[in-house]
Amino acid sequence: MIYYNAKVTCDHAASDPMTFSTTFRSLCPAPIRLALLLVLLAGVPVSAQMWPPLPDFAARFVDRLPGLRTAVEQDQPGIANPMNPFVFPPRFAAEFNARPMLLVMSRGKFETEATGISLDLGKDLDCPDKVSLIEFAARGQAGRFSLRINYDAYMTAFQGQNAAFNWPAARFGGDVDLMQGYGFRAGIDGDFNWERPSLSITLPGPTAVVIQWHRPGTAGFHAAYNALTWGGLSSTIEARCRFPITRDSRVTEVEVAGGVKSPETFLGTSGLRAGWRYSSFELRSGGFDLDVNWWGIFGEYIYLY
Repeated sequence: MIYYNAKVTCDHAASDPMTFSTTFRSLCPAPIRLALLLVLLAGVPVSAQMWPPLPDFAARFVDRLPGLRTAVEQDQPGIANPMNPFVFPPRFAAEFNARPMLLVMSRGKFETEATGISLDLGKDLDCPDKVSLIEFAARGQAGRFSLRINYDAYMTAFQGQNAAFNWPAARFGGDVDLMQGYGFRAGIDGDFNWERPSLSITLPGPTAVVIQWHRPGTAGFHAAYNALTWGGLSSTIEARCRFPITRDSRVTEVEVAGGVKSPETFLGTSGLRAGWRYSSFELRSGGFDLDVNWWGIFGEYIYLY
């Protein structure tokens, strides 16, 4: 009976808009009217958004470069589509490392161009050829961009009775991942030391001479694979190499490490790795030249989030 009355009323109201509006309000409560309005609006094409992630010209530029749209969308889903009202934040990740390390100096040679003096750090200046340290490293990542800091806490140093070679303890760097996915990442990186490397030589008297070189900077490549598993142990591998970009303080370094890690959890995962590193330093300043090579082995605790 109610349905019959509503149908008759609506047919009569078709010729009278005011009567139809009044009858519609009386038959449909406010929540139902709001739902019907949303359904009608959903079918209307939208030509603009209130907060477009990228302007139209920027979106067209992204579309014209092969692979760039995919890379941008991987970092921030929705940012490359100007019609998308939502922009999701990039993926955040973090890593912490602690590495007990043994370094062995295979070459240490100091020369002066003016006098032609050539001294061996070990044989002539009584500098030890083995040191131990713990290297701490932390990395924060957003999307494909990372910032890093490394700090070396020396337990023993390259310091003897007649000389001491001081390498900067802190190193800062950044990574850009060109490839990402399924626990794998690879790309380019850069590092620099804020402090200057120095050599202190004690002469008869006693007189100490301190020679400082320029801050070193490097650029290089990295690749890491941390298998994504939710049960059992899995593999974790990382390799880095860096090359000099400064003329007077040249650093070349290669490092590889591998091991196992625990299953993935919502609080992250941790693991143990073993690794090897080789470093070469060529320092030139004011007629004083220093060439140092060392290699090292280390164990490593890693935490990944």
